[in-house]
Amino acid sequence: MSLKRWTMSAVSFAVVTGLAFVSFANAATFNKNRIIDDPVFDNTATMSIGQINTFLNGFSSSCISPNNGFQAIDPTGYSPSGGYTYGKDVSAGQVIYDASLAYGLNPQVLISTLEKEEGLVTGGSGCSSWRYVSAVGYGCPDSQGSYTYKNVNLYSLNGHTVTSISGTCVNSAAKAGFSQQLIHAAWLFKFGEQRSQGNVNWNVQHTNYPQNGDKWDNSDDPTSCYGGPMTQGFLSRGPSQCGGAANYNGNDTIDGQTVHMDNGATAALYWYTPHFSGNQHFFNIFTDWFGPTFADAYQALWVSQSSNPALDPGQPATVSMTFKNNGSTTWYDQTSVDNNQAPDWAKPTHLATMSPINRSSDFAGGNWGSSNDRPTNNFAAVYDINGNLYSTNPHAVAPGESARFDFVITVPANYLAGTYKETFTPVNEGGSGIIPVKPTSPWFTITVNPVYSASWFNQSAATNQRGGQTAQVFLTYKNTSNAPWYDDTSISKAPSGTKPIHLATTNPTNRVSTFASSSWGSSSRPANNFDTVYNSSGVAYSTNPHVVQPNEMAKFAFSFTVPENYPAGAYKEYFAPVNEGGSGIMGNGVSVWLTINVQPDGAVAMAPTANTTINPLATKTVSYSFRNSGTTTWSSATTNLQVVNGDASALKDSSWISNTVLAPLNQTSVAPGATGSFTVTYDAPITDKVYSFSVAPAISGSTIGATNTQVNVTVPKPVYQATFHSESNGAPTIAQNTASPAFFEFKNTGNVAWLDDTSITAGVHPVHLAATNPINRASKFGAAFAKTDRPDFNFSAVYESDGVTLAANQHRVEVGQIAKFSFVLTAPQTLATGTYREYFQPILEGGNPWSMGNYAWLDVTVAAASNKAQFYTQSAYPTIHRGNTASVFISYKNVGNLAWLDDTSVTAGLKPVHMAATNPINRISQFSAAFATPSRPDLIFSAVYESNGTTLATNQHVVQPGQIAKFQFTLTAPASMKTGLYREYFQPILEGGNPWSMGNYAWLDVTVN
Repeated sequence: MSLKRWTMSAVSFAVVTGLAFVSFANAATFNKNRIIDDPVFDNTATMSIGQINTFLNGFSSSCISPNNGFQAIDPTGYSPSGGYTYGKDVSAGQVIYDASLAYGLNPQVLISTLEKEEGLVTGGSGCSSWRYVSAVGYGCPDSQGSYTYKNVNLYSLNGHTVTSISGTCVNSAAKAGFSQQLIHAAWLFKFGEQRSQGNVNWNVQHTNYPQNGDKWDNSDDPTSCYGGPMTQGFLSRGPSQCGGAANYNGNDTIDGQTVHMDNGATAALYWYTPHFSGNQHFFNIFTDWFGPTFADAYQALWVSQSSNPALDPGQPATVSMTFKNNGSTTWYDQTSVDNNQAPDWAKPTHLATMSPINRSSDFAGGNWGSSNDRPTNNFAAVYDINGNLYSTNPHAVAPGESARFDFVITVPANYLAGTYKETFTPVNEGGSGIIPVKPTSPWFTITVNPVYSASWFNQSAATNQRGGQTAQVFLTYKNTSNAPWYDDTSISKAPSGTKPIHLATTNPTNRVSTFASSSWGSSSRPANNFDTVYNSSGVAYSTNPHVVQPNEMAKFAFSFTVPENYPAGAYKEYFAPVNEGGSGIMGNGVSVWLTINVQPDGAVAMAPTANTTINPLATKTVSYSFRNSGTTTWSSATTNLQVVNGDASALKDSSWISNTVLAPLNQTSVAPGATGSFTVTYDAPITDKVYSFSVAPAISGSTIGATNTQVNVTVPKPVYQATFHSESNGAPTIAQNTASPAFFEFKNTGNVAWLDDTSITAGVHPVHLAATNPINRASKFGAAFAKTDRPDFNFSAVYESDGVTLAANQHRVEVGQIAKFSFVLTAPQTLATGTYREYFQPILEGGNPWSMGNYAWLDVTVAAASNKAQFYTQSAYPTIHRGNTASVFISYKNVGNLAWLDDTSVTAGLKPVHMAATNPINRISQFSAAFATPSRPDLIFSAVYESNGTTLATNQHVVQPGQIAKFQFTLTAPASMKTGLYREYFQPILEGGNPWSMGNYAWLDVTVN
């Protein structure tokens, strides 16, 4: 098979004119058809700005070295849309570097061209100003002329800027000058390379140079004078374009050499300078200064690859990698070598494993070599330099073309889940070896998916249980997966997307188990966490990490609960570990089961039926007996009486264990055949009803079957009935504006306890004493009542039936007990004197009926109010110096039938008792400077004594009949008062009363000196 090549004719706007030949030693062999390789031509990273300037400074006569003071106009910035903008002066190295970088060109190409065209690097041809105008010969056709350029900044030398110059060759001021020449030349080199390679859409890159106003446009496109766009393999030029310049036959240079161009860079050089000798001179300069123009024989560029695979263990996948031949030698695969389609010297190009080279891959599959280090030895497809796929596979890849390697990777069985990096490179097998790749050693990231499986390891023995009993069991499984197991405790720390491992019921999967206990996560999930984790040797970890690595074991511990009265027999419960929400049931664990042996047991009720009547709100204790008909001894620690049918919660007493567990076994133990008893206390509700339910013994929460006792508790309709028992003085006499205590006692002769507001419970009405005849009558004497028709809402006392012994609960009156209702009768001051009959009765407040069938009364006599005071004692007559004071007092005894109140104790509607200056009444006293008012020494009692005049009364602001009030006050003798004897009269009065006088007054003879 012949190799694919391209043939191009090359012409240029630039020709070699006045070449500055320099003697170069050790020039390399010149190949007119392959002057320089594309990778060398395109390498922008060969030199930095500093390295370029250092290189130029190495020539003592250089026209452009910084050491000799050369500066160029600075392209201060570059953008793809705006090109370069010029400003300050910079070094030649800056301009060369920027021009190269702008168009992807090796800066050594521009340096060599600068020397080839005008000798500016070495200065061997002199440094005349016109040489800077055409620094790299851009825009110098063969029909050169003379031109004068004004206002063009060409360069600066030793601080002097050349702004106007006459010269030859360059036909446009927009292309004249050092910086303009380099920018244009770099563009043209790249344009010629790209178009000759068939990149017909590579257009002129527009740039903008504001200093001279020139803007690149299509008139600068060489295609406009080449008779149309250039196509792959041939550059055409008509005879009339470009001013009738020399005609070329497409393969001949101007100096008569027949050439064909093996690559784009060579075509670009001939296009720029269509001279054999000129390009040979360029070659000699470049190789002498910078080394070979040929790229490495074998180089590769990674182009693309298929997506990274995610596979299960055992699963294969076909992947591909594509590499571009960036070297100078054609690649041949094994097929072309074996079939003699390659040169005799050729060694095949294979794809090899890397990191390290020839590494044996775990993922070798398909047709890999026996060492698992060669994924494929043939090209799957070959692409031309433009990325187009050849219709047939030639098994050869010329420089610039690309090869795709297809191969199979396979994940080994049981391979651990995770991500793995597999690195590859093309190699020249048996030849140069590894082909250098950019970027270095591309790779696939292979994700091995977790695949979950388990195998049974061991389990607990069969259980023996009675109905209601719970037993602990376990199952242990080995992790035969390729990934760790996580339970609900550890799942938050697992990799994203990981699902937890639970134990599930099977046969069928997610079966609702009859024996699920409260410890289960649900009726089909016995355990959602590992109880213990063992290493691969079966040794338990000292702490439970809740993570089971492959080949380790997990123990699931849980419990079975046999339902009450469950039929005796052997039952199988099937289980398997499950990847919850993921792959589901794992492997062969589905066939594992645990056996539950339900044991027969029982108890025989000694009384199959028990009928009991309890009054509403009453408490009653009942015993139930059962014979142990089983084979196990009952223990008081584990045996209780339990409700097995019906609802007894309405009768619950505080002694119950729960709403359904009524009492423990009375005996310490009951052997088989013996009888045990249970004592239950019931609290009857207020609602009348027959409450029916069954009770039976239960061991550890499980009833043991056999016969139950049917319990019927009858609560009759509540009857509230009261019978009068006693009362206080039935005919009390109360003066107007005074009060008197009273009480009634009633006996509970109904069938339900009475509750007051302190003891009342939900759904029960309280018992109150109410004014009656008619019911709820507002009592004339009810000022001190809780309400005017309710003396109080609580019992004053509760007695046993003897009427003497206080009951244990003073707010609950059981049947037969006596309730005392104490209260205070108050006779208003406005109530007319006379006798009044006051009726009262106990009632069921809010009840229907409310009446409790009995009432009582008091005949209350109201006497006329009498406010009378009797002088009791006073202090000695005082002697006061003018301007001084004296403390005095007068005491009066309450000889009326009303209590006296001062301003501290007086209440609404009543009048206070004050000491007043009198004779005449309300006289302004001459000694009143310290009085409360000019006629009132004080408004409160100084002291209150019992009738003996010595013992202080309990209330110091209320004077009851028979008690004594002391009025102490201060007399002040004004400084201007005349000396002499003054008589001051005082008396107690009912302030604002009618009458106000309390019938007695006293005086003090005051001596003023």
